[in-house]
Amino acid sequence: MLQTKQKETESDENVVHKGCTCDGECKQKPMRGTIWVCKDPGKDLAFCKKCWVQELEKGNVEEKDFITIYTADQLKKLVFSQIDKDKDGILSKEEFVAYFMDILGAPQGAIEGLFDGMDRNNDQVLDFEEFVVFWDHMIHSQSPS
Repeated sequence: MLQTKQKETESDENVVHKGCTCDGECKQKPMRGTIWVCKDPGKDLAFCKKCWVQELEKGNVEEKDFITIYTADQLKKLVFSQIDKDKDGILSKEEFVAYFMDILGAPQGAIEGLFDGMDRNNDQVLDFEEFVVFWDHMIHSQSPS
């Protein structure tokens, strides 16, 4: 077990979190390696390792309010779980629309249209796989060519 954890830690600097910008002093984009993300989606804070330590030392953040993310998949799961308010493992249109209206401030109709486009099997909910397709598309469309 210790070897596995050590191996993850050694290789985590190779992980790139596309679409994530450090909210600390460095403003690194995209962030690499282990990152710390606020559990409260309304605060929308993320820090790289260097800035995380600085923010802790300054007393600007509390460790209990953040989750440590080692991989891009962990970040996707965190965001999915924040949207999934009733914790049933799927995203209803209502959950999706409420979350993205709050985060993006976009009109309800636009977000509903986005949801409908993501719902590939037309079952009126998004499972994790459908969400990941959306996530990956959004990240790649924001990346410079």
